[in-house]
Amino acid sequence: MTQPEKSDFVKNPKLPFSQIKKIPDVCSHFELKCINHLEMFKSEEFRFH
Repeated sequence: MTQPEKSDFVKNPKLPFSQIKKIPDVCSHFELKCINHLEMFKSEEFRFH
């Protein structure tokens, strides 16, 4: 299993938004819950046959 992406903002809180490149940072900026792809599949009830 892969490790979740880590926030750049945690390492450098003064990082301007224009330089943020990590999904967790963008989610945080827009006050969204950050989930991985498996959690998204479950929440959207994807079915693979």
